[in-house]
Amino acid sequence: MDMRHITADRLVDSTNGAALLELLELLERQVDVVEPFTEQPWEDVCTRADPERVRRAAELAAELPLSRLLELMLIASGEVGSFWDLDWIAERLEHRHQRAAIAEVLVDRFDAAEMTVPGTGEQWWWTEGGWPTDGRLGEGLDEPGTWSRGTLPQRALMTTSVLPDAEGWISFEQLITGSWDLCCGPSARWSLEVEPQRPIYEVNDADDWVALVRRFPRVVAGAGVGDGMELVTRETGLWRRRRELAEFARFEQRVPGQRYASRSWLRFLSPDWEAVADDYSGVHLTWQGFLLADGTLSDLGDGDVTIRRNWGSERTLWMAPVVTRAEPLPIAADMLGADEPHARPVDSADWATEHRQLMTFAGTA
Repeated sequence: MDMRHITADRLVDSTNGAALLELLELLERQVDVVEPFTEQPWEDVCTRADPERVRRAAELAAELPLSRLLELMLIASGEVGSFWDLDWIAERLEHRHQRAAIAEVLVDRFDAAEMTVPGTGEQWWWTEGGWPTDGRLGEGLDEPGTWSRGTLPQRALMTTSVLPDAEGWISFEQLITGSWDLCCGPSARWSLEVEPQRPIYEVNDADDWVALVRRFPRVVAGAGVGDGMELVTRETGLWRRRRELAEFARFEQRVPGQRYASRSWLRFLSPDWEAVADDYSGVHLTWQGFLLADGTLSDLGDGDVTIRRNWGSERTLWMAPVVTRAEPLPIAADMLGADEPHARPVDSADWATEHRQLMTFAGTA
């Protein structure tokens, strides 16, 4: 796998990267605010970059702990990574090149932090129960996920690498539980040791995702699939119909140089996860891949498009039994926000039950 380093140009031109740059400029104006991100941070929009604020934001980016930068990355992705409102996202991207000075600083920070470290070693698994417990990991990979139809199989096991300590406004636990759609609780976390028997495919940018789809293609929506009337259906998670292509056309006019052309869309492709599992034990989305690839729609040619979305953070998607050890790693109650699901109590009997289920489903023994 080509471990391409992140560059300022690639960061500026990515959807999440552009949002992160604007968020840092906005943060520079609110640096003394205790909780600047409890509400949507872009309500006070600064779409037209101010040169002096950009300079100060670049200085701030050089000083913030890496954990804080990763927090901001998660927030930025939650705002723009899913193409919810293209006109709104266009405002984020139109002025992105004026914030290149911030990107230059971030590149140095992220290179030093090894943003492409493979997803091995200790892994953390986050859950609130209700996950598939019948059968074995690797079975039913063709069953699509509810919110990420095609880009994420329902019956895979997803983990994060160990997260850095984050002393700040928002804890990683609070952000991660949100990005994992843990909405009802009680939330729980496990520390896992894994021993994959096959290689791990690394996704460091949108090109890596495209290469995976080209090698293991599966058509999940478009002409000849379903009713044939939805170009990209709700099942793909893109929520766009043919009659909405005018919105994408306007977006392309405002923000040229995108990786796709709406007029060419015919089919939506995702990886054939059962075929991927024949060659790989897992697919790892690095932090760099999360920054550069999340929400990025790519044109594959001949009317085919693909997108990688809704993985929520750096993650490894496991498609075969790999777990050799599982230990409870309870989430402290004060790590979660008041509006977040409560943490599973340390003395809950659910830990022992879930341990048996987890090792039966994903254990190597």
